[in-house]
Amino acid sequence: MRTKTPWCAAAALLILASLNPAAADSPSRPQSREIPESIARMMAEDELASAVIALREMEPAPKRTYLIREATRIVTSGMQGKPGKLAAHNFYQNLAVSNHNILLFLKSQGMDSRQRFDEALRYYKKARRAGTALHRAECDLLTAALYAADGDRRRAEKIFSKIDPITLRSDFESTAHLASYHAATGDATAAAEALKAAFRINPARTEAWLEVGDDFFMITGDPELSAAIGWMEHENKNMERKLSLPNGPSPKLDMTGGNSVVIRRKPSSRRR
Repeated sequence: MRTKTPWCAAAALLILASLNPAAADSPSRPQSREIPESIARMMAEDELASAVIALREMEPAPKRTYLIREATRIVTSGMQGKPGKLAAHNFYQNLAVSNHNILLFLKSQGMDSRQRFDEALRYYKKARRAGTALHRAECDLLTAALYAADGDRRRAEKIFSKIDPITLRSDFESTAHLASYHAATGDATAAAEALKAAFRINPARTEAWLEVGDDFFMITGDPELSAAIGWMEHENKNMERKLSLPNGPSPKLDMTGGNSVVIRRKPSSRRR
């Protein structure tokens, strides 16, 4: 049985690890791009600080950087104190999302963590109380996605059914949250449509999200999701092709008449 590191000591260890350049350049680190089961197990057992340190000892990769960021936010949150009124919503929602994302990662690995679920739910409630009507709708959508990912579809659908679509913003974040909710409920068709909508809004962020996130683990391999990803790849190739086309000849101003441009000046009003 492992001994859990107290959060204050854990935070200090995280800071020291991040400031150690030798660890970042060590040639003896594992080269695998997968997340070892031992590190996932640390996260499942709420040993997030130890997991972060272990991840930092490995070769840098987007997935590892993502998990380090999410876990570090959770571990160091106790050092930041209570946020001010204006910053409260973002602080609590970011903390909730980090717990939610770690939970999704664990579930994609066949593991679970009641601690991460409970913390995500607690901070979504705090973020909801500190936000506007639009913020509350977003928190409700994320809470529904959390319950769905945890297997409580009935409660998830009940929360989702009470969300007024008008209160959901049509930005990348809300569209991505909608895709995450549908994926967690197993509705691959709706998830794929929302994913494509997110891509239309911000292709780069959508691709980065798919590379590191685990929101779609429940429908991985589904034909609808595969088709959506294939469509995005096709759109990217079309965009690259357009950008690679040579520019046409620059337009020239015809000063010889016919299409010449005449600049008329107003007569001066100054008396002579």
